[in-house]
Order: sequence, then structure tokens, then C-alpha cells
Amino acid sequence: FEKKILISTTPINQRIWKEEMSETNAEEVRSTLQMKKHSETSNKIFNGLLYSFELGADPKRFIVSSEIFKGESTLLRTNNAFIENFGQLDWVTDFQSPNQWNDDPFPIDKCGDALKLGVNKVGITILYNPNISYKDATLKNAIDSMNESMKLTNQKLMISLKIINEESKENNDLMVLESIRQLQDADLNPDSWILELNGNEDTASLISSQAQIDDRLDTSVILKINDLEQIQKNLEVLASTIGIQGILLDFNVWENFIRKLEKNIGSANFEQIIADKILEILKRLDYINSSMNF
Repeated sequence: FEKKILISTTPINQRIWKEEMSETNAEEVRSTLQMKKHSETSNKIFNGLLYSFELGADPKRFIVSSEIFKGESTLLRTNNAFIENFGQLDWVTDFQSPNQWNDDPFPIDKCGDALKLGVNKVGITILYNPNISYKDATLKNAIDSMNESMKLTNQKLMISLKIINEESKENNDLMVLESIRQLQDADLNPDSWILELNGNEDTASLISSQAQIDDRLDTSVILKINDLEQIQKNLEVLASTIGIQGILLDFNVWENFIRKLEKNIGSANFEQIIADKILEILKRLDYINSSMNF
């Protein structure tokens, strides 16, 4: 079973990490410039991926993720190139807020927009703390809304799970495990879980088993990578764990990578350098995988 590499070409739900911008003209200009910069970075990432195919990478080993509106052109280009993709919704759940489902319900209209782009998988971000007692009615309403939307649009759901308890980061993997269990008990069964793990192989195996428990054998786990410099351990976990389908190289990973290139070598053929990095990661993954299966 060949593991896959997911490439994120747009920032995913920045409002989780950044405060909302004010409405001043200066901030609006700054926001516009930031969007332009992100668009340029997005093109470099995707063109780098396409160039990696010319250098021998198999397109079937890759999945491209883009936010449905910011990355519309990329999603259309992936379809034209017959590359697997999924559209990320710029929408975040907050199970602690009972009013969200009145003020900001699940955006089924955006799922429809994804379908128009030929995208049959949509991704959302869930903030979760397994140590909090959420109101059953709020949790049920939220999950029923997601499940019903997926049935109506006949799409698959990919969930980026972000643990929000900052008090015990060393236990993050165990909290991820418990979060998946609790959300499954509440009848949430996505096609894929996208997770940030500390890199413990034993816990990763438990998480993968929990994701596929009972009749959920088609559910996959994807590891989110935030730092290319620390990728080795994640590749080892990916290669050695059944049920983990691939890794997601986050947009911020490429943004930081390109920023370092600009600082060190100035203007350059970023697409070729990105392509070389993608090939390096793919070859390293396959080498680890073959070594472990020897």
C-alpha cells in the first residue's frame, strides 16, 4: 500500500491562529497584499508539484488541498491534470458555542460550490477538547448538520482535528485518541481524520485503530506536518502504521520554505526547488517504507 502526500496550496482557517483584522483602510490594504502574496505562493507550490511529475513523481501518489474560494483555480487545474483533490471550507466548528449553529451553521452552500468545481471531498476544522463536557444537544445538532449535508451533496468529509487544551501538550496524542472516540460516539464518522501528532509510533497505531474501529475500515488517518526540518519521525510513523494513508504538508510549511529561499538565494526557480524537495520527501518515504517491510 503506497502512502500518499497531500499538498496544501492555501492557508487553512487562519482565523484559528490569528485575530480577525479590523476594518481600517490600512488593514484592508494589508489584507489585500497578503492575499496577493498567498496567491503567488500557491502558484509556486502547485507549479512545483507539476514539475515534480516531469521529474518522475507519480501523480497518483498526491492529493491537493485548496480552500474552495481562495484556491478555486488550483482545484480546477487539479481536475484538468487528473490529480486527486479536496476542497477546504474556511469554516470552523466551536462546540462550546450553542449559538454558532444559529449564527454560523454548516455551510452546505459551500459544499455545493465545491461540487461545481468537481470536488467530491470537503474538509472542515474542528476545535475540540476531550476534557470538556459539551452540551449533548449542541454536539448532536452540529454533527447531525454535518452528516445531513454530506448525504444531500453525496460528498466525503475530511476533518482537521485541532486539540485546544494547551495545559498538557505532552499528552496531545492521547487527547487526540480520546477526542476521536468521543466524536465517533456522537456519530461523527468522516472519510478521513487529519491530525497533528507528537510522533509516537505506538500511540499513532492506537489512533489509527480507533479511527477504523468496528465497521469504519475505509476511514483513513492523515498526519499534518508543520516543519520540514522535523519530518523524519513523521515519515517513520507514516511508513510503519497501517491505516495512516499519508501526510499533509501544510501551506505554512511551503510558505516558510520559500521565505528561507528568498532570504538565502534571492530570486530563483522556486518551482524546480519545490519539485526537488517533493521528490526528496517521496523517495525518503518509500525508502523508509521498504526498509521497514524488509
